[in-house]
Amino acid sequence: MRRIIRKPEVIKITGKSGVTLWRDEKAGRFPKRVRIGSNSMGWFEDEILEWLESRPRGMVDKNQHA
Repeated sequence: MRRIIRKPEVIKITGKSGVTLWRDEKAGRFPKRVRIGSNSMGWFEDEILEWLESRPRGMVDKNQHA
């Protein structure tokens, strides 16, 4: 069974703020949330870890963000 993690744990794992998670998810740059109940959401842990592993490592070219 896949483990679902809540926002505080996702923030801790990724180092992103809640607002940045929302923006990146909306833009398709971050895994989509999963509805747990009528008022609760979470993410599949394996998708978050896969996303994290896919991130580039090392120096980032400053011109990429210009």
